Amino acid sequence: MQFPDLAAVSADPDLVRCAQQLEAVLGGREWLRRSDISPRLFKWMLGRIFMVEVLKASSDYRFRLFGSKMVQVYGEDLTGRKLSEVRSASFEEALRADFDLVVATRTPHFQRGTLLWPDREFVGVERLLTPLSDADGEVSAILGAVAYHANLQLIQLPKPSAAQYRKV
Repeated sequence: MQFPDLAAVSADPDLVRCAQQLEAVLGGREWLRRSDISPRLFKWMLGRIFMVEVLKASSDYRFRLFGSKMVQVYGEDLTGRKLSEVRSASFEEALRADFDLVVATRTPHFQRGTLLWPDREFVGVERLLTPLSDADGEVSAILGAVAYHANLQLIQLPKPSAAQYRKV
């Protein structure tokens, strides 16, 4: 598995560090396993980590973990919910396309874009998605790490019923 060169695209330093940590855990193997991932690996990013389970039978994804900073930005906790249950169609569409890409290519994916809530400023977001496999070698989960570019202490965003995610 090859991680994108996040330093070359001036990615957030925390995402660069996250990719380096995952490469170290990989240790030259072809795939990261779900069992390789532990919260202690990402102490500095705990509120900005999420994990989705790949639901092959229904072509959907279920959030198994949704970090506290993500809850603050999104306005609700998605832990335990399916992607198809997300209220914002544009947000679901953007995430589904990226999740599907990671599953199909079995490679990490870096995305830079913006979140927009009506009558609010844009929130810049960078996301690193990493496929995780089980013993059968199939992608069974995706680990996500997110960096936000806004003062999250000052903004109170409404629930994203009309939120949009726009890739740049």
